[in-house]
Amino acid sequence: MKTRKSRGPIWSPRSQKSMLAERDLQIALDKCRIHIAYQERRIAELKKTSAGQTNTVMHGASAAIQQALSRTLTEIAERERELQEFKRKGKSLVEQIAALTLTPKQAAERRRLQSTLAALVVERDCEDEAIDKAIGKLINLLECRARTTAQIVDVAAKLEFAPDVDLDGSRYTALTNVLFQDTLAPCREWLNWFLGQEKEKQEHVIGETWVVIPETLPSSGVFRPRERVMLTKRQAASLPSAETQAHPMSPAEAEASVMPPKPQQADEFPVQGFPVRELIS
Repeated sequence: MKTRKSRGPIWSPRSQKSMLAERDLQIALDKCRIHIAYQERRIAELKKTSAGQTNTVMHGASAAIQQALSRTLTEIAERERELQEFKRKGKSLVEQIAALTLTPKQAAERRRLQSTLAALVVERDCEDEAIDKAIGKLINLLECRARTTAQIVDVAAKLEFAPDVDLDGSRYTALTNVLFQDTLAPCREWLNWFLGQEKEKQEHVIGETWVVIPETLPSSGVFRPRERVMLTKRQAASLPSAETQAHPMSPAEAEASVMPPKPQQADEFPVQGFPVRELIS
């Protein structure tokens, strides 16, 4: 009977740096798509208008109607050029997002390095444990010294030494204060967090905005809107509250969010050769 090979630890397939780059590109792509949708709708409206104007001109319209038709056709041409520019920008953003995916060779190297890092932090944990045992022995010696010092003080008092005589009793006071702090427990807590071995994780649904928490070996710490993730209570407490989450934008709000900036600012999606006009529904 064949035995199934157990799967090793599942580490994050991509780094937080890579995921943050994707987030920024995705946000830019979403805005670009809003531009494209608006321009396509506006062009359709203008073509409908131009059809009516053309029909009027064919039946002997005034010069004003002819001028209006000319302006409509000019605007259609400009918007179609803008639309193509936005589509090229969108295609470039899609390609940049795709380029962030690791090749099989890169993914294998990342897993190798992650396994190396995991082994190193486990090795250091063993060293932390050895240090903790050594500290325990040193604390015992310091406690023995303190008891001996107390006896020295008692005997010196019986010999009528002055109360403020230097009996070298505080030689290791500072060291004692440091050593009595618990060091191994925080080290173990960090190790469990970094390796994703915390207990009592619960499922949480991310809100309407991207969320970033500290990166660990199993997780980049970057979560997409509405993604389902497993988090500890501490991690969940660090998420934005429902009150601070952005509500889904209406179509009008979405278009307003990508309106071209004022002249002194740079537009996120510059259209070569002509300005990007305001998005007006």
